[in-house]
Amino acid sequence: MTVQFYRNVAIAVLTGAIAACSSSPDVAVSVPNSESTPSDTVTTPADESSLVDASPNCPTWSDFQDYEAEVSGNPAVTYLQMPPGFEQGCIFKASMALSNPLYILRNDLAYEAVSATGQPLTPLPGDDLPWLDSAEVDYATLDALIAQGDLLTYYYACTTNAMYAANCEGYAQNRPYSLPTGDACFQGHCLEGGAISVDQRLALWSGYPGSDAEAATGLTAEQEAARRQYDEIPLATLFPELPVIHPNAEALAFETFGRTELGEGEQATEIELIATYDTYQVLLLTNFGAADDSIGGLRYRLEFEFFDNDQKNLIWVGEQRYCRRSTPPTWTNQLCP
Repeated sequence: MTVQFYRNVAIAVLTGAIAACSSSPDVAVSVPNSESTPSDTVTTPADESSLVDASPNCPTWSDFQDYEAEVSGNPAVTYLQMPPGFEQGCIFKASMALSNPLYILRNDLAYEAVSATGQPLTPLPGDDLPWLDSAEVDYATLDALIAQGDLLTYYYACTTNAMYAANCEGYAQNRPYSLPTGDACFQGHCLEGGAISVDQRLALWSGYPGSDAEAATGLTAEQEAARRQYDEIPLATLFPELPVIHPNAEALAFETFGRTELGEGEQATEIELIATYDTYQVLLLTNFGAADDSIGGLRYRLEFEFFDNDQKNLIWVGEQRYCRRSTPPTWTNQLCP
């Protein structure tokens, strides 16, 4: 997703969640209007005076979180933590357009990193949150910083009916989720992370109610966030005897879910290694194409624990569906329209 996209799409970062995108039973979100569905009109920002205590030159993400909690009453943004290297990074918007996202620079970068003039950038008068004059911003450099992982982009993705349908409708309200673009979101609040993996970005939403429910599993927040994107398939429903130990993880995955014959519209099974941790690895098996008007394919996340003798124990399996009628089509663990 490019910065040009963000500049063209109406995104109200500073307004709190709209009611249609904040109906989670786990999180009470206060919204600025009482409508239950989003409108096609961009909402206006709340008073920014609560940022007055922040450094006038470089407020940070924590300053913005304090602002959101105090002014909008919306807790969703306060759950998002910055990854290492961005905790003290400068935040800013480019120009006064409400459609522009909030940018978070890496800790060791100043506003001059995106200067088009070579001169120090200064916030527009009267704004505690730095709204930089767009004529001063080098957008090519800004895009490059995002691509190489030196600049993060935070935005609200559900401010219009079309955006709500694409980025919020059908997604879980009580846990983080990823968009087809790879952006990691929670209740429509999204983070584009450049070089940071989707799993890592999902794990950054670590403070929401219920996020500690599985802490006793011993998995990292990143691993837990990845599992939440799938419907778990109990191993006992796949195998009559447990544990499931095999010398070849890919062979076992194919034996369990692979296609030995192809029907009309079906594609050959694909298997890829998507992650390796200290004690186990993760495979992704994909069966694209299906004789179904709604579901265009199925894919499975299979997690294997290592043993010293090179045997692998299957410890967890999850399933996703490819919803061909979604706009855009997407992999999800939600019901397909």
